[in-house]
Formats: sequence, structure tokens, C-alpha cells
Amino acid sequence: MDAPGNNIVAFAGSLGLTPSGELFVGRRGGFPVGLKVVDPHGAVLLLFQVRHWLLGNAPQLKSLAYEGEVSDLLATKKIEIEFDDRIAWVTMIDLGQTFTSERVGALLDPILKVFGAAGLIGDPELCHYCQKEKVDDLISADGKVAQICPTCLAERDKKLKANTAPAASEAVPIALMTPAAALVGAFLWAACWSLYSKLTEPLDGETVFVPRILLAVAMVLIGLTVGGPVGWLIKQNRRRGGAVSAAAAILFSLLGVFVGEILHLVWLIYREFHVVSFSGAVHVMPDYYLGSGGFFLGMKVFAVVMAVVLAYGIAKPPKATLEL
Repeated sequence: MDAPGNNIVAFAGSLGLTPSGELFVGRRGGFPVGLKVVDPHGAVLLLFQVRHWLLGNAPQLKSLAYEGEVSDLLATKKIEIEFDDRIAWVTMIDLGQTFTSERVGALLDPILKVFGAAGLIGDPELCHYCQKEKVDDLISADGKVAQICPTCLAERDKKLKANTAPAASEAVPIALMTPAAALVGAFLWAACWSLYSKLTEPLDGETVFVPRILLAVAMVLIGLTVGGPVGWLIKQNRRRGGAVSAAAAILFSLLGVFVGEILHLVWLIYREFHVVSFSGAVHVMPDYYLGSGGFFLGMKVFAVVMAVVLAYGIAKPPKATLEL
């Protein structure tokens, strides 16, 4: 008997499962089964995926009845079973000292027996998609195990490639549209720092203690004023490429910050001299930063980093995956 915390590979092997990518896969009870072990040295969680033929809303899945210890563990949430299209998720949560391969197999097999009796699968050797071709080997892709024939796999791979945008896709519309978002972000950035100046001016020369976590949250929110509009507008291009999205997010968020800093200095100059001077703002910018304290500059740098990170995080296109 093997336990997950001792040797994960041996534990999975005792269940008839072998390593494949991030999973352990194999057939058990006529079903393709994948296993992911979470925290094997702590509160062990076993996440089994059992592949079947039915859609998640199939009536057969609503009338399954489990007996004995499986039923008891379902009631106490030590075992959880959920269904999606063509896949059942069986989670076993920290069974303590009895978390051995023998124990797990004794719990998993009755569940698979219920699945089989309910007609969740037909001929266990056939492809789960066309249900015509015999399949000898299981595959593991994007964190899922699948029993699929070469023809069905090729069709899905072709669809995956069609759904994957080239790296530079949508470069022109992104380049034309995103400056507007950067400008919006620039005005919001300037407004935030102008408000900061207004609030802190009466405290000049005084020592005020502000929790660092509060300052960090404020800088994240200021970063969001630029990164949010830039990332959101890039995201509207649904066929956007990964490279162009990253480049545009970085470039236009930094541009928004730069313009925002100029607008902020324009406001400071106007407040002092009642003159609107963009050239003056650019001219005094080096002296403005050199005359600022290190802590203030550190806050600004952190806000800039947050603007770039948030813009990229929002703009980044989702990864296309195989439909398995």
C-alpha cells in the first residue's frame, strides 16, 4: 500500500495510473481516468477526472445513487462529485491515515461502477468523440485526459490553430485606438496626483504615519487609472495577438503615465502662477523629481509598475486550448 505523501508516482502506479504531463492517467473500471495530487505532504487532496460520453446536463447524471461508505463520505464532504460535458470530477479530501492507494481504489471503484451502470460510457475501447474508432492510448493535454482517435484529434487541433491569433494580429486597430485610452488614463493619473498634492500640502513639514498597506492599495488604484483603460480597450480586439497585446499594454500605459505627469505639472504651475505652460512643465520635470523625496519617488515608481502590470493582465489574450 502506498500513500501520496510517501511517493506520488508509486501511489498512482498502485492505482494503475502513469505520469503524463501534469497528470497521472490510465484506465480503471472501463473509464479513462486522470489524477492530480494536491499538497501530498499536507492535507492531501486527490482530484480525479473520469472521462465519459455524456453532456453535463444529461438526465442520467441527475439520478445517480451511491451506497455505503461513498454515500457517507459524500454527506460529510470528504468526497465531492461534479459533472461537466464528457467529464466527471471526483475529489477526495484528506482521509487521514487511511489515505492509501488500496483505500482510494476501494472508494473510486464503486463510484465508477455506478457510472457504468448508469450508461455514462459505451464500448470502453472506442473514441469518446466519434464513438467509432478504437483507441489504444490515452492522451493528456491542457490538464485533461482524453480517449480520442487521430482523426478527431486532428480536427480539434485544426480548430485550435484557427482560434489562435497570430502574435501580431490586430496590430493596426490597437495602435489606432489605444492612444485614446492612454489619454483618458493620463487625465485620471494627473487628477489622482493633483488630489494627493492638495491633501498633503497642509501637512508639509509634519510627520504623519500612514499604514503601508493603505499606501500600497492607493498606488494600485492610481496604477489602475492608467492600466485599466489601456488594457480594457486592447481587450476589445477579440482576435488580438499575444505579442502585440503585450507591447501595446506596456507602451501605452507608460505613455499615459508620462502624459499624466506632464498634466500634473501643468496643474501645479497653473495653481502657482495662473499660466498654462506645457513646455514649462517639461522643463521643470527633472528638477521636480530631483527635489522630491525618495519615498515619494518610490510610491510613483510602484504606481507606474502597477499601471503596466494591470494593463498587461487585462489585455493579455486567453490561451486557446484543445476542446477535449
